[in-house]
Amino acid sequence: MGPEQHLSAGLSLDEAVEAVQEGLEEGMDSVDEAGGYIEVGQIITAMRHADRGSEIAQLAVRHRDNGVVGFDIAGAEDGFLPSRFTEAFTYLAENNFPATVHAGEGAGLESIQDALVHGRALRLGHGVRIAEDIHLDVEEVDGNDVGTLTLGDLAQWVRDRQIPLELCPSSNLQTGAIAAFGTTIAEHPIDLLHQLGFNVTVNTDNRLMSGVTLTGEFGLLVETFGYGLDTVLELTLNAVHASFLPIESREQLADFIVESFEDAMEEIDGFEDSEDFKKPSTPPIWTILLQTKTDLSANSVPELTVGPAPHPWSWPALLMWWAPSGTIARGRRHSPTNPSSVTWWRNRMSLLKRWKPEARPRFPGSWATSCCKW
Repeated sequence: MGPEQHLSAGLSLDEAVEAVQEGLEEGMDSVDEAGGYIEVGQIITAMRHADRGSEIAQLAVRHRDNGVVGFDIAGAEDGFLPSRFTEAFTYLAENNFPATVHAGEGAGLESIQDALVHGRALRLGHGVRIAEDIHLDVEEVDGNDVGTLTLGDLAQWVRDRQIPLELCPSSNLQTGAIAAFGTTIAEHPIDLLHQLGFNVTVNTDNRLMSGVTLTGEFGLLVETFGYGLDTVLELTLNAVHASFLPIESREQLADFIVESFEDAMEEIDGFEDSEDFKKPSTPPIWTILLQTKTDLSANSVPELTVGPAPHPWSWPALLMWWAPSGTIARGRRHSPTNPSSVTWWRNRMSLLKRWKPEARPRFPGSWATSCCKW
């Protein structure tokens, strides 16, 4: 929410935040009364082209006990680096208040680097152009295209530290943020980033302007990349883990989500065993053979042999995941060392079972990672 954009009718900054919070609480109560469950918090956003960063940061901290869970900067990204707001981000750090920063959408790698250094970003709003720091070399060997992917220093840092990426598939197409990769969802680097082990979350950006829903975005990824419910669950748990909630609330929320997905998976398993289910006959558009590489300390990932694919340079032809302890299964890695894996969450929850009251208390924040919520 950008309070600077809600002052034309005479509201103060504080009144704008309070008015939005009142509306959110009314909405959550309505969902509860209807038998549903939703938690929403505010991320207070300063506009990059304005000069009120410190004032808005102080506003966010002032309302930390009234539904505000984080701080962000948004607006024109190119030419307005986070370093313009260094004083604001320092104030937030001194007050132990989390920040996500729009970066790697309208501008490239410099924007992401600046968000991490000067913005002290705990999450990257979009961050999709981190894929520009993944370098590909392809050569033909025995009739096959053999490619080597190498992560640049920035991409390596973002991946290894599991800095969450707030990716918005449809919006990234509409704004041209992925123009360097293509013009279709199939060419969006979201699956490449997921397979390479980046901390990917799925978001809507702006539901009204983009004309999307979160359900629709997941459906688009399922249709394009063949994701099953297990992958949808993994990406959802990534968002839980990336949230600005206390750890106890994250564990409780993850437990709730996993149990709901398990119920859905059981229903699907029952349907697939029924006479009404017809197994798809269409083969996958790509296959990958992962070759062994012993130097696990280098930035370069193992060579991979690419099978049938739309085009040897397209991202779907290069879906792979590198890790010494992982296994390749349907193009997706499963590993207990992956902090976003379902196994990890289940083990964590078995150790940190908390109270589960019949009427769930309001969390002091939001687990969703959707950006541009103003």
